Amino acid sequence: MRTRKTLACLAIILWCALSAGSAPILPERPKLTVEQLSLQGLDNVRLEVMPVTSSLRRAGVRAGLLKKIFREEITASGIGVVDDPDAPLARLAIMGSTDPDQPEAVAVTFVIAFHQDIVLKRVDAHLKAPTAFFAQTKLTTIARAPDVVKRETLEMTRRVVKMIRQVTDKKPE
Repeated sequence: MRTRKTLACLAIILWCALSAGSAPILPERPKLTVEQLSLQGLDNVRLEVMPVTSSLRRAGVRAGLLKKIFREEITASGIGVVDDPDAPLARLAIMGSTDPDQPEAVAVTFVIAFHQDIVLKRVDAHLKAPTAFFAQTKLTTIARAPDVVKRETLEMTRRVVKMIRQVTDKKPE
């Protein structure tokens, strides 16, 4: 009787050990979202910086400097910047919003959107539309706005480029 219990116990332990060994060692990679897939293999873009809002212009923020930061960070990452109208468009928009009740404060919203050629089946049309969209908002003072805008434009561009590199390194599923 005792031998049977021991053998049964060993059989259960062996079954558990073998079952665990057949499980995948590495967790399954998450599938890419459609937005991420639209960035996969992106190696050339056109750049556009939207005009800066009046509240940010009054604070000393200039679109030309933002375009320079945006361009330098994109090209430093190895993504080419081209003038080809058929290339995907990377559009940077930075908007400032003030409130009369808080005259020294400004909320700054940063948006990077990638516009690419797509086919919209519902209306059977070829369009150039946003396929990926990144946004964030920072609260700062009017006096610090130029420095915050420069820093956050650089950081946000780096995060977006990092995502492009990560999804490009993954294989489509």
